[in-house]
Amino acid sequence: MNRLQHETPLDDPQLRVWAEPDEPADLTELDRLVDDAGKWVAHTGLLPDGATRTRLAGFVEQVRGQRAKLLTPLQVAIVGGTGVGKSSLLNALAGAGICPVSEKRPCTQEVTAYYHADNELGFDPALARQGRRVAHRREGLRDKILIDTPDYDSIDPEHRRMLAGVLRGADVILWVVTAEKYRDLRGARWLAEYRAGRAFAFVLNRADEGVEPAVLADLRGHLAELGVGEAPVYAVSALRRCQGGAMDDDFVSLELLLEHELDAHRIRAIKETNLAELAARLAQHLAEAVPEDARARVRAWRDGGEASWHALCDAVGERLAPKLLDDPRLKLHLEAWLGAGFGGPVGFCLAAAYAVRAVVSPASPKLWALREEPEVRLAAVPEELSLLQRRIETVRAGWRAVASERGLAGARRAAEGELPAADLAHRLDDNVRRRVGDAVRGARERRGLGWRLFGWLLNVPTWLALLGLPAWFVADRLGLFFGRPPVGNSEAWLQAGAIVLGLWLAGATSVLHGAVRWRARRLAARLRGVVRDAAEETLREPMLDRLEAEADALAADLSDLEGLLRRSGAGVGDGG
Repeated sequence: MNRLQHETPLDDPQLRVWAEPDEPADLTELDRLVDDAGKWVAHTGLLPDGATRTRLAGFVEQVRGQRAKLLTPLQVAIVGGTGVGKSSLLNALAGAGICPVSEKRPCTQEVTAYYHADNELGFDPALARQGRRVAHRREGLRDKILIDTPDYDSIDPEHRRMLAGVLRGADVILWVVTAEKYRDLRGARWLAEYRAGRAFAFVLNRADEGVEPAVLADLRGHLAELGVGEAPVYAVSALRRCQGGAMDDDFVSLELLLEHELDAHRIRAIKETNLAELAARLAQHLAEAVPEDARARVRAWRDGGEASWHALCDAVGERLAPKLLDDPRLKLHLEAWLGAGFGGPVGFCLAAAYAVRAVVSPASPKLWALREEPEVRLAAVPEELSLLQRRIETVRAGWRAVASERGLAGARRAAEGELPAADLAHRLDDNVRRRVGDAVRGARERRGLGWRLFGWLLNVPTWLALLGLPAWFVADRLGLFFGRPPVGNSEAWLQAGAIVLGLWLAGATSVLHGAVRWRARRLAARLRGVVRDAAEETLREPMLDRLEAEADALAADLSDLEGLLRRSGAGVGDGG
């Protein structure tokens, strides 16, 4: 009897072991989803380690490989343990002895691919490298490739490598067992990693030796535990078929499945179903790789990093501020700038006194070279450089450690790379110098009414004396010229006035100097926060800005992941 003329009707629902094919699906959205997932895996910092990134990247490539195989022949891998009759099953299906057989010892030493000769161009290159190929011209198997594989329980690591290579490309797996070995499902548990993206069918071989109903029921129970309970099970005798014996019903059903039911439309449907399942598993892996509280972890890492950065700036300010405030040159600098701009004759006298002091005292600022921004060397000295470097590295090491503890390996990028303290120290000193200059300019420009009244109080009497005494002397001399008698002893009065003016200028200059020193001390007190502000400005770009940018990038990555999972129907943390 011809294998396709068996009395079993071809439209028997029991033969439809997989879903009926629909119209070919539009895979544009799936392609975009997989591409976006690949980009996300390559660049995100949310993954806990590099091994997870490599594993997910490999799964993305697996989905892409499955997508590329939609229009290639259906690969049916025949898998099983030693002596279960895998090669006999392939020989029975092929109707020829294309593979050596043995009932007990392993005889499959290489992969054998049984394919239609017209599918040569559609042959998977990876499969072609696994072993030998046997071509045929059976129309019923035109779009299928039947693959005999080495035993899964072989002790030869090369056999396991070949089997894994076949399984990665398989669309359908025919798992062959016997009544004696079906309970040994360790191989099936090992095979469970290939469950996603593949259709399963199980063959209980050597049915001619007798198969108790309890065996089939027990086998189905084991398969249900492995998550493949809905896969069809065929009880066949491959050896009897190879020897020309009568075909049992399940063997006919298996042949009808391979040669008739699996037409081009159904193969496409199986491949699309496998692809969709594999894409869903990819989404599940992405969800499992990121914890449910990822957003909270990113926020906590960012808040902790900002707190440690502020503590670093506080420590730098507390360390360097006393050095700035206790520097006598800064006080003299502030006095010179605040006093030199007072104006009037008293201010001129004070400026002259500062000029004399600048000539006499080497520590005093030179008025002819005076700038608003003083020379400052706080951090750019050897002892401070080493301390600043240690503090920065301690903070950054803390960021890296917390990122690793929270499973945010990519966040470590914010604290990686060289950050030389010498450059930061020079920038810090420059920022302090600039901020002190801004404070001095502000103090000079913000002269309130009280300071102006104080200036008028000192300068107005001085101007009156300076103008009145010469006027009196000129008037007295004009009176003598015109024959008017002098008023008393005018020369004595002029001398006395000059002495009083000199004493007034000396006293007013001293008072003004005291007032300038008082203002300089007040300004210096306000400069205590300058060093900390300069530290924040200096360390913001290389540290805090990078921290915030990385935290924002992680939050954006999480939003992108949530979008990917919404498009795929999964959710963050679904798997754990």
